[in-house]
Amino acid sequence: MPYVSGPDALEKAYAVFGDAAGFLRSAARAVEQAGGDHQSGYQDAPGEPEIRALEAFAHDTGLILDAEGIRKMMASDPLSPGIEHQVGVLRGEKRVIKDYDPRLFDPETFEIFYKPTDSLFDYLTDILLANHLFDDDIQLEGFYQSEGNLHVIITQPFIEGRHPDAALLVSKLEMQGMVVGPGPAKFYIDGGAAGRLLVTDLHEDNAILGNQTDLILPIDVHFSFPSREQRIAALKALELY
Repeated sequence: MPYVSGPDALEKAYAVFGDAAGFLRSAARAVEQAGGDHQSGYQDAPGEPEIRALEAFAHDTGLILDAEGIRKMMASDPLSPGIEHQVGVLRGEKRVIKDYDPRLFDPETFEIFYKPTDSLFDYLTDILLANHLFDDDIQLEGFYQSEGNLHVIITQPFIEGRHPDAALLVSKLEMQGMVVGPGPAKFYIDGGAAGRLLVTDLHEDNAILGNQTDLILPIDVHFSFPSREQRIAALKALELY
């Protein structure tokens, strides 16, 4: 990754935080301490303290990326963007790179675009949950700033396969032990010590039927909790936080 402070920036950060999970957990804690439980927005919107806290964390860790370098990496092998992310493929590393802008809004109306998470804290802790419950390997790589906005860069494994249709998605997930939840793109998963958890945004585009496994592999899903306190309790029950 093109870190401004040099190619060993991530190695130095891991020496402090322990590993990729420790780094991600520390970023989430920095955001949680800022307070707020609302969607990230613009200027003095409720989500701004969380974004400012992550900006401070980004600079403290030294994991600031070169914006132009990241854009070139993503433009060299792009994938269709989703609601949350701009996406590219790192073929040599067999990983997908994703660019997330917490201040995703209409520049003319300042209206916040729809996003599946209610807060930046939810976004970061959803990654912790996905890695644990779906055996994924989503990693927080660093951050860059563009036009005054902080961008979050993550990567995850590139999976050979295809997107299932809706019927196949449901039937396969039920075979894999999940229970269809209320409304579309919602399923329940056994969260072990955390109890049954509601998985959201699990639709055809956010799942891959793997060529090697013949299993549905969720790639960009979220988790819904009645409150932040219950989210944190689940994370702690799973020893993720």
